[in-house]
Amino acid sequence: MFQRLTLLALGLVGLLVAGPALAAEPCAEMVRLQAAHTAHAALPDSNPATLNRLLTDALTARDACFKKYQWSREVDAAVNALAHPVYVVPASAITSGALRQSPNAYDYDLFAEIPGHGKVIWGVASLPCTLLDGKCFNPGPAAPNMYIDTRVTIDGREVVIQIRGEESKRMAATTVALRILHERFEEAFKKPLAELSGHLAAINLANFQQEFAERRYKKGQSEDEAKQGAIRAISFGKHRMAAPFNYRAFTVVLGDWEQQKLKLSGDREAVEYRVPAKVDITAKDRQP
Repeated sequence: MFQRLTLLALGLVGLLVAGPALAAEPCAEMVRLQAAHTAHAALPDSNPATLNRLLTDALTARDACFKKYQWSREVDAAVNALAHPVYVVPASAITSGALRQSPNAYDYDLFAEIPGHGKVIWGVASLPCTLLDGKCFNPGPAAPNMYIDTRVTIDGREVVIQIRGEESKRMAATTVALRILHERFEEAFKKPLAELSGHLAAINLANFQQEFAERRYKKGQSEDEAKQGAIRAISFGKHRMAAPFNYRAFTVVLGDWEQQKLKLSGDREAVEYRVPAKVDITAKDRQP
């Protein structure tokens, strides 16, 4: 998420600081502070006091900026994510709960061990199954799915957990969750996972809409070409295509179409485009 914020910040600089007169604008200041917060949060030895100061200043500038300008959904979602400071969690503190059977699935939770607070839930997963004598027997017919949200509440305040592995190397939460999902599937059904489903929401949906619209309306691609290109261009798809998961095919089902203001290549300002508000994905054709 914070890598996404950094890229967005750099892109917004060109949008907001269109001339010298805008250099002192609250929006330009917001972008500068946002980028500084993102960069500092990525440091292995980032200082909490510095993060909080940058956060407070950025939010003040954001409020002033929002009073003056109207933003697209993508910008709004990304900037609002800044409202949650970073809480670093070592990979060794990430665990999953016991498999529990619901009527037609095995479910489990994802936890982060927080010193002084115990286990904090940051995700849930479901492994659909067919039943034999009331118990899960074989996987399916639906593909497994998961929902993760790295925003958790500690001491009454929402923070974003950031997972660090060996030598404090940052690890994508999606990759960590996917690895656990594949492990739990094999534990439950004694066979490797072949398909994985999901529903796009929040920043994943906004990113997909942007990529889909660019391909559909600017590049003239068919709907099928646009949706296949879009899912491969966003982090949701990239994580699933990357090793060790190696999914190579996606079924993409679009629905609940709406008019959404987006700024695509060649647009001088945000323009309304027809994009899907509901996007369901199944990743398939897993390669060894």
